[in-house]
Amino acid sequence: MRKLFGTIIGLLLLAGVVYASGIYGSAEFKGDHTYYGEMYQAGNANVTTINTVNVWEEVDNFSTGDVRGITFADSDLTISAGSDGTYLVIYTVSADSAVAAKDFEMAISIDDGIQSECTTSRTFASTTTGNSGGQCILDLTATDVIKLEVRNTTDDNNVTVIDSNISLHKI
Repeated sequence: MRKLFGTIIGLLLLAGVVYASGIYGSAEFKGDHTYYGEMYQAGNANVTTINTVNVWEEVDNFSTGDVRGITFADSDLTISAGSDGTYLVIYTVSADSAVAAKDFEMAISIDDGIQSECTTSRTFASTTTGNSGGQCILDLTATDVIKLEVRNTTDDNNVTVIDSNISLHKI
């Protein structure tokens, strides 16, 4: 197996092998790729209330996508028994703030613990929709609960996550 350095440009699952290509080369991940999960929002209008500056808040109102070996309930993805392993986590977020010039961070959490390697930030220079996203590799075990969380690092103004997607793929 070759190591992949740099940004992943493409990801392909073919005959049980994940192939990834990026700016600096490509990689082949061999293993059990039968476990995956996805949740998404499309056209969400519900506001995520920010009660306190720099405090993480869970983003709700997700729908289930394709899942196998992972369950979806209450806007969370949960690793099922027997699905332990290393997962590629990819997420995208389109959101807006009712007030301009606000800084927000988005992150993946496991059992309400923010994963620093899976955190991204976005400044809303105006009140129009902005996009952000991230990816990371996490070791997950049975009963781990994966969520999208957001915090305002400027003040306690709210955010509306309009469209988002979280995908987990066992590698």
